[in-house]
Formats: sequence, structure tokens, C-alpha cells
Amino acid sequence: MVTAHNAPHETELRGAWAPETAPGPVLLQRTEEDFVRALLADLDSADAAAAIARHRVRPPPDNSRLRLFQPVHRVFTLAVLEARCQTFGLPRLDPRKIESAGLVVRRIAETHGQPERDARGGYVLEGWRTLGPQVAGWVRFPAGGVTADCDPQAERRCGPRLTGHAGLDRQLWPAATEYSEAVASLFPVPPDLAARCGRTLLFGVVPVTSTARAGQAAPQPPAPADAAAWEAAWQEHLPPGLKAGPRRPLSWPAGTLAPFNADNAAIFQATDFFKLVQQLGQEFGAFQEDSPEAAALRRELDRLAVELADGSTRPAGQYLKAAARVLLEGETASPALPAPRAWPAVSAETAAALDRALKAAVEAARKALLAAPGRFDEPGRLYVARAFIRVRQPGGCPPKLVWSAPGEPFEIAPWHAAGPVAPAPIQLPELSREHLRRLKPGVMFSVPRDVFNLLRGRPEDLLQGKGSPAGLQLDWLCGFNIPIITLCAFILLSLLLTILNLIFWWLPFVKICIPFPRKR
Repeated sequence: MVTAHNAPHETELRGAWAPETAPGPVLLQRTEEDFVRALLADLDSADAAAAIARHRVRPPPDNSRLRLFQPVHRVFTLAVLEARCQTFGLPRLDPRKIESAGLVVRRIAETHGQPERDARGGYVLEGWRTLGPQVAGWVRFPAGGVTADCDPQAERRCGPRLTGHAGLDRQLWPAATEYSEAVASLFPVPPDLAARCGRTLLFGVVPVTSTARAGQAAPQPPAPADAAAWEAAWQEHLPPGLKAGPRRPLSWPAGTLAPFNADNAAIFQATDFFKLVQQLGQEFGAFQEDSPEAAALRRELDRLAVELADGSTRPAGQYLKAAARVLLEGETASPALPAPRAWPAVSAETAAALDRALKAAVEAARKALLAAPGRFDEPGRLYVARAFIRVRQPGGCPPKLVWSAPGEPFEIAPWHAAGPVAPAPIQLPELSREHLRRLKPGVMFSVPRDVFNLLRGRPEDLLQGKGSPAGLQLDWLCGFNIPIITLCAFILLSLLLTILNLIFWWLPFVKICIPFPRKR
């Protein structure tokens, strides 16, 4: 039975059965398939405190940090809290007064790989936040902790008192100008269970995995102390033709200046010019059609005129793009592309402009290849969980936000870490002919005619790049037997590991086989 307390008093949100020295959310590790039912059964047991203590997340013997496992480990982490009134006897809060509840996971900021602390000795925290429809990613809370104690949802915060009129203040300071924070829901236990426990309990799943990513990858400039070394390494990495220097005659195999074509492209692969074309195309993406950074780089290159073997000159950007089609992609140039006789002189001004264009192209390629880091993608980072409830107020006033203390810092185990539960076994098929005959193709590929004709040729021709799309002008459906392919892959992998074990001696750590009685 809930006792009503009409006198004004404060509300406290703390970990259920948590010690006074660590009142943050209590984190439980559950391995049951129906972990919610298992948790409620523990809470309804004769000694709920002991049942909860058995499942508390504790640091491993060789590490002082808490480690939370991912669902891929078949482990789920739950946070359990209780809400009570800070008045005589610490009675439980009437659950009907809880308007909503949630949990946030915040990341501890780092400086040079070490947790960062503020002037008061507490951790500097970052929240996974959004700004309107844009996912901003991990955003640091300002010093002082005031913003960290605000409502996670921007639209539920009270705006600054600019005019004294709430509606006008909201128009002058819309919620879209403020960050919101990702929230996981907390749920109250059933009322009859709460009554038997004598506590108003809430629980929720602690998120440790996420597909969410920030809207844009933040550039990572080198530290000032490393900037000079980074610039020196960058300049050393650039090919000579992209740096300031005099006119450079080009050398070719056997002193020839044969035109470039698909038939003779292989003989040029050991030349400095081929390496220049390869680096511009594969590393800087200079020949992409839909990249503004690549177009800007080609415009800078066009300020240089390449001397060709036939006595003509061509803008370097245009010529290099045509050469890349032949040397890198194997296209046939018609007419044949004249080879360059010399690379032009590069002035200091042109070299500086090329340097800026190259760095812009590298940054664009980095953003294209490396997506913005995900929410929990960085290994070894520390996080803390913190919960809140919104308590209804009399007289139609907005709910009052009540935060718990932050929990203990924890790290998230990588997917390859050994978990507390054995991995799910994958059943391989038997090798008997009778058993394999009963297996049928489990996946179907729709194969275009040119791909099928390419694969039906002789394997040695395919390895030498002589595959021909000529053949039957029919599309095909090809079925594959996944169990047999898995069995073949397992056999080949075991053979390969055995061979490489002669070098690395890793077999005892890579492959562990345990016999068990066969079921009949």
C-alpha cells in the first residue's frame, strides 16, 4: 500500500540496494534468453537483495574497470534503480507520480589517451547528442555540469527567461538551437511486485551497441608538437613531380618512347611516371568524375604542360587522366596515347597550390572511405550510465526532473572478447555421401551472361586476365549449397591454420576442439 505524503519533500533516484558510497545505477549482467522475466523473478524472491547482488557487474580479477558485454556474447546488461522520498523513513515514491523515466550513457572525455577531469576532480563527460535532425555525435558538456543536469530532450527544457513570457521566450530561443541526448527507456516493475518489495523499482537495458553514426566525420588535425614531423613525412611521401623543382626528363624501358596502349601497358609499370599516375589515381582520387576535390586538383595540374614524344604538349591534368585509363584500367586508347618525354618545371607557387589541392583530395577520400565513428566504435573508451525520472507536480506545473548519481565507469568488451557464455555452435554436415545427397542449394544467384561466360572459361586463362565474355547469350540462375560450402571452408581453414602454425605457433589459441558423446 502506498502512503501519500502531502508535505513538500525532495525525491531521490538511486541504484536499487546500492551502497551509500556508490548510489548510481546498479548494473546487472543477465544471460537468460528471457532476461526480463528472470529479473522480475529475482525481485520477487524471498531475498531480492541477495539475488540482485549475484548478478551485479563486477570488474575482472586482472582489471579494475567494469566490463560490459555485447548481445553478440549472449549477455544483456540491465540497470535497476529505485525512487524514494527524502523524508522521515525514506518511503518509496508513489509510482503514479512518475511521468516518464530514462537512462543515458555518457562517454568520459580523454586527453592524450587518459580520462580528463575537471577542476572539481570529476570526469569531463560527453553525450551522444543531436541538433535538430542532425546527429552531432559525442559532444562535450560545458564545464560546470549545469547542462549535463538539464533534461535530455531539448523541447522539454525551460528556455532562458529573456522576456518573462514563456511563449515568447520559447519563440526567441527555440529548442532546435539546443542539443538533445540519446535516451534509453526505463520501465517500472508491476505495481503488485513493487508493493511486495516495498520499493518503487525501475529497470532498463543499458545500450552498449549502436548503428548510429555522427553526421560527418570530424577532421583530426595533428597535434601542434607533431605538425612539423607530419608535414615533413607528407612532403617525403609526395612524388617528385608534385613538388617544386626543375624540368625532369623521363626515362623509359630500353630507351623507348612507345605510345601507351593496353597491349604494352605492363612494360611501363616499373617507371616513375606509372607510380605518379597510380598514386594520383588510387591514393588521391584525382581522376574521379563526380568529386569536386578531384576536379580542383586536375585544374591545378592543368597549369603544367607535359612534353610528349611527338613534340606536342598537353595540360598535365587532362593527360594524366587519359594515361590512367590506359595504365590503370587497361583501356585501349584510340589513337594510341603518346608517351611523355619530360615533366615540366614546378614553381614554388604552383607546388603550394598543388599541395593544398592534394590535401583537400586526401581529406575527401578519407571521409569517403572512413565513415564518421559510430557511437560505441572506439575500443577502450570509458562510459558512465546515469538515470532520471520526471516527477509529476501539483497544480499543472511541469514535471520535475530528478537525476541519479552517475554509475561506475565501464568499458565495452569488443565483439571478439571471450564472454561468460559459450558461443552458439554451428552444426556442420556429415561427410557421408548419403547425407550430402539430401542437401539442396540454399541460396540462388542471378548471374548476368557476361559474368557467366567469363567464369566458364579455362581457369588458367582467367588467372592471366584472358577471360572472354564471348559465349552463350543467356542469363543464368546458379544455386549454391551453403552447408557444403561451409564444410569446405572449415576444412580449408583448418589446413591453412595447420600450415601457418609452423610459423606462428598459434594453433592452441586459434582452434580448440573438445570431444563429446554422440547423440543417438
